[in-house]
Amino acid sequence: MHFSTVIAAALSVTSFVGAAPGHGHHADVSEYYSLGCPKSTKPYASKEEQLQAITEYGQLLYIQKQIETAEYTYVATDFINHAPE
Repeated sequence: MHFSTVIAAALSVTSFVGAAPGHGHHADVSEYYSLGCPKSTKPYASKEEQLQAITEYGQLLYIQKQIETAEYTYVATDFINHAPE
């Protein structure tokens, strides 16, 4: 997995973990479900939950070197890397 793919996946985690309703982000949750987001995420997460998710993702990916587990746990199944190398 290339570094740019990892960064793109990490960014997808923060965008699909979601924002609280009423803040203009992901008001329609059908996109969240259609992308196959993992159960470890949810369409409306607090800032604390978002921080916890990205921290755990980073720990799995960079510290524990469990790339497949990090991807399976936090990245949508239909994630598309639009900038592959």
